[in-house]
Amino acid sequence: MKVVKVVTTKRKKVYYYTDTGRVFRKNTDRTVTFRINDQVKIEQGFLDAQFLINQDGTKIKIKEIKR
Repeated sequence: MKVVKVVTTKRKKVYYYTDTGRVFRKNTDRTVTFRINDQVKIEQGFLDAQFLINQDGTKIKIKEIKR
């Protein structure tokens, strides 16, 4: 998957849009973020947690909004 759009709302929520049409919301307070054209993959964590991991190995906890 590739990130095609990154949107930050007024309430500081960050949304990642992928080329497959899926939408993810950043679910952590870490200041790390992904950029457009980053290759990402989904990894399942403990207790149904989901993480997006980019090509550099950076991991962000996310929640899937749209499949």
